[in-house]
Amino acid sequence: MYYEKNNLGYLSFFLVLAFGNSTALASNIIQIDDDRWEQGWGRGGPTAMFAIDYSTRYGTSLNSKTITNNEFNHSWYSKEIAVEPNTKYRVTVWAKIENYANNHENGFKSGVLIANGKEMAAATAESEIYAGSEWKQLSMEFNSEDEYTTTIYLLNGYTWGTCEGTAYFSDIRIERLGRVVATNEWHFLALIYRNLDVTVDGKHATDGFNDTDVARLYAVIDSFIGLIPEISGGRMAVGRFDTFVVDEPITKVELIDAETNSYHLPAECNPPMLDYYLDSGEYDQVFM
Repeated sequence: MYYEKNNLGYLSFFLVLAFGNSTALASNIIQIDDDRWEQGWGRGGPTAMFAIDYSTRYGTSLNSKTITNNEFNHSWYSKEIAVEPNTKYRVTVWAKIENYANNHENGFKSGVLIANGKEMAAATAESEIYAGSEWKQLSMEFNSEDEYTTTIYLLNGYTWGTCEGTAYFSDIRIERLGRVVATNEWHFLALIYRNLDVTVDGKHATDGFNDTDVARLYAVIDSFIGLIPEISGGRMAVGRFDTFVVDEPITKVELIDAETNSYHLPAECNPPMLDYYLDSGEYDQVFM
C-alpha cells in the first residue's frame, strides 16, 4: 500500500504509456511492444527521424526505438496505455544517445528521458535526463490518481533542453506497484544557502547572507507556510515544513542572460546537501 498526494506535486517533462501489443513478464510487469514497435506509438518533433534498430538493443529485447535529431530539437515517441485509478506504477527503459550535442544557448541540460501525463506539456512525472553513450536504465514512478489512461513519452531532448544525436530506447517495461491511499498532507523542505564562492570568466567572487538576512528569510518562510492551504485551494496541507541553513558554499554558476547579468546553478550540478535530502525520500517539495 502506498500513501501519496491526491493532487499533482512533482516535476513536468515527458514519457507516455499505453498497453498495446505487449509481453507479460510477471503478474505485475508488462514489456511494452517489444516485437511490434510501431503498434500504437505516436511520434512528434520537427525534422526528427524515427526508426527501429534490430542490431542495437539491450539484453533480451528484440529491438530499439530510435530518434535522430540532426539539429537541435525536441522529439518523442508517445503511447497511451490503460491504468487502474489510484494505483502506483513504475516505468523503466534502457536508453542511450550517440553523437550527442547540447544546445548550450538555452542554459538547460538535455538528453534522453521518459515521462508520463495526459499531455506532454503538463507531464506528472519523469526520469532523470541522461546524455551518455552507454546503456543506462531510466526509471520513473507515477500515481494514476483518478485516471483510467495515461500517456508515456520517450524523449530525445525536451522543450527547454534541445539537443542533437541519435537516441535509443530498448526493453520498455511498466510495473504495477500497488494501490495508493490519498492524503493531502505534504512534507516541505526549504534550504537557505548562506554562501557563494565562485569563479566566473576568470574572476573570483564571494557573497552571502548575514544573520539578519537569514532571519528575514525565516520570517518570509513562516508567512508562506500559513498561506499554503489557501493558495492551493485546500488541496495541500502542511504535514511538515523543515528549514535548514547550509553553510557549505555554492561553487558553480553559469550565465543565462548577459543583458541582465543573470546566473543560475547548472542543471547537472546540484547545490551542497540537496542530494542528501532528496535521497532521504522524506520530502514532497523542496525550496531553495
